[in-house]
Amino acid sequence: MARDGRMAVHAAGSISHLGRLGIQSRYEIVAAERPEGEIFQLFRERLLDTRIALVCCNCLATAAMGKVREITTDLLACKKCGARMLAEASYNYLEAAKLLLRQNRDSKAFAKDEQRQLEALLDSAALVAASGLDAVKVLAGRGVGSKTAARILAKMNTEESLLRDILSAERQYFKTRAFWKDRP
Repeated sequence: MARDGRMAVHAAGSISHLGRLGIQSRYEIVAAERPEGEIFQLFRERLLDTRIALVCCNCLATAAMGKVREITTDLLACKKCGARMLAEASYNYLEAAKLLLRQNRDSKAFAKDEQRQLEALLDSAALVAASGLDAVKVLAGRGVGSKTAARILAKMNTEESLLRDILSAERQYFKTRAFWKDRP
């Protein structure tokens, strides 16, 4: 209608009252493109509910076992021998981690893959000894290894920035894991 001249278009200097109501209601109804706040809350809850185990690198005792939210600073030392070198292992990987640490203590030779897993355990123990509960949280992230955890812990400012960095590392892991070779 406006093209064939039956209706005139008039440009006003400002938005009319009716136009303003239309714009306001549009933004009230339409949600954000990506609900970052909700995603972050869900991520935080999942991370804190991740089940982990802390294994003493000295005596091989299980120092702590449970959800990340249940781990406290008094659990960051072995109850049996008092050592602070506690390797963080997945809840399901506990016995395999103990076996690797036992073989290391007994100075046994390792296959290349086992050596890499042992180094990851020892690196995680060093991070837990140095950074405490923050290291426990970072290492509980999916796909977050000891090298990535060390980078995150080096730049940590606040609890929220720590969690955002863990989320970012997890996203990067899921984007790139299909291209990795010799890795789960």
